[in-house]
Amino acid sequence: TGSPIEFTVTPAAAVGNKSRLYPPSELPLVGQPCKLTLESIDKYGNKLISGGARVDARANGPGVSACEVEDHNDGTYTITFTAAVVGETRVTVRLDNMEMSPLKIMYLDDAGKKKAGKKKDEDPDAKDEGTPRGSATEEGGEE
Repeated sequence: TGSPIEFTVTPAAAVGNKSRLYPPSELPLVGQPCKLTLESIDKYGNKLISGGARVDARANGPGVSACEVEDHNDGTYTITFTAAVVGETRVTVRLDNMEMSPLKIMYLDDAGKKKAGKKKDEDPDAKDEGTPRGSATEEGGEE
């Protein structure tokens, strides 16, 4: 207010080291789709308001499907994949040819428990190496 000139600021191109990859909103279970949300951010920290960026995603782990990427045309993307067995899955995403920090996702059985490698006397609700069960963790730090 007070300036006779009116202008609109639009975000620059998305960059991988500023953009955010969010873990699933629900615990991922074997045989069920796991959905991650990618929020694209430009080099100045602005959220993008349109889609069209190139997003390549790959999930590595036991019995993991190929990733599908859905562009919501608002600067956000959904990455979906499924695992056929209990275990850790590592998700790597490239946004406009810049690799983002990978996420580790632990797939649980349909009862919500890790079956592989558990001893009979272990507490199924115990934390595994400081990571809550069924959660995702980011590897490394920001570039």
